[in-house]
Formats: sequence, structure tokens, C-alpha cells
Amino acid sequence: MSIFDLGTDDQIKEFMQGEGKNIRKPYVELSRRIPNFSSIQLCNRWNYKLNPRRT
Repeated sequence: MSIFDLGTDDQIKEFMQGEGKNIRKPYVELSRRIPNFSSIQLCNRWNYKLNPRRT
């Protein structure tokens, strides 16, 4: 069972594929927008589950 829901996954994808590309610390900014998760949790979710380049 994942602590991330589909809405959160969609937010992460939109941010990382859009404005997150141009930010120096995108996971810190994203954790401010989604305060339920730490920047490390968001980084791991993106790198190991959601990143389209990895799959």
C-alpha cells in the first residue's frame, strides 16, 4: 500500500515535467506545495516510480 495517491502523483509529474526543470532544488519547492511529504520522499517517488526516463 502506497502513501501516495493518484492526485499526488499527478502533481509531482506536472511539476517535475514543467517548472521543476528550471529550479535548482525542485524537491524542496515541491515539498512546500505538498506539505504532507518530505523532499526526500518526493525525490524517491519521482526517481524510482514516476520518472518517464527511468521506465
